[in-house]
Amino acid sequence: MTLVTAPRHEDPAGLEIDADERFQRIQWRVQQWAWAALALVPAAALLGMFGGGAASRRTVETPFARATYERFARREARTALHLRVRQPRPAMDSVRVALDTAYASALNLVEIVPSPRTMRAVGDAIELTFAVDPASEAAGIRFESRPRHWGRLTGQVAVNGVALPPLQHFVWP
Repeated sequence: MTLVTAPRHEDPAGLEIDADERFQRIQWRVQQWAWAALALVPAAALLGMFGGGAASRRTVETPFARATYERFARREARTALHLRVRQPRPAMDSVRVALDTAYASALNLVEIVPSPRTMRAVGDAIELTFAVDPASEAAGIRFESRPRHWGRLTGQVAVNGVALPPLQHFVWP
């Protein structure tokens, strides 16, 4: 059996040092990738990939309603869904907002502002009715909640019977 050793290089100071250039190249490459990954984590955090930043906010809308929410949230941390409802003409004195029950049960609703006038189950949805000023051009409604589970969360919201595009969240543990 023969023993393979790395070539010896003479150091200017006269020391004999074992060198494995192939191993060093691999180690340097791995180190470069690790530094790049370590630089991306704080950048992703600043942009909102872990919640609460510019990349995290998302807006979906229909001609009469706009929903703004956080795409990335943390389990049991407070997050908000903001609805802006434009008044149709002729103006109405109430707005109906329906949340599908699977979405509503995945959230712990902490606060709804303004308080709904009525709340009832309608099919596979929870319908909330809000009083609005017929003279105003738009009404704002805010749902404060805490996601109960981590992972992917998709929900459906309808305003006055018109469904918004699906709300898609990723909830971090």
